[in-house]
Amino acid sequence: MLNRILPAVVVACFVVALPNAASASDPSGTWQGEWVSSSSGHQGPMKAHIRQIDDCTYRACFCGRFLHVVPFAYSVPMKVAGRTASGATILAAQSWLPGFGDFTCRAYVSQCHFNACYSSPKDNGRFTMTRY
Repeated sequence: MLNRILPAVVVACFVVALPNAASASDPSGTWQGEWVSSSSGHQGPMKAHIRQIDDCTYRACFCGRFLHVVPFAYSVPMKVAGRTASGATILAAQSWLPGFGDFTCRAYVSQCHFNACYSSPKDNGRFTMTRY
């Protein structure tokens, strides 16, 4: 009897321990990396704290440094725009930012990587981050 139950328990524990495919690309959490301006070539450190608001929306709070000394921070809602064939979540944002105007961003978020392109009338570039 034990020979039948033990394998079933081991398999059940293994299945429960496997990461859920839906949560594998969940953007929620803390990210760290850099931003790079394609327009000016400026770059700097960046962090993001992302939390889920509802099934289709996340709130991303970005903070970083411009010229490595001038701090900046802003918060933007990001809508789920889809998923890639590899399971990455695609997020899209549009917001008005003081000094930059209409800011748009499109991010591809895998289990470990956050890669985004941003644009505004005064700048465009990319964010590259990994989980912190």
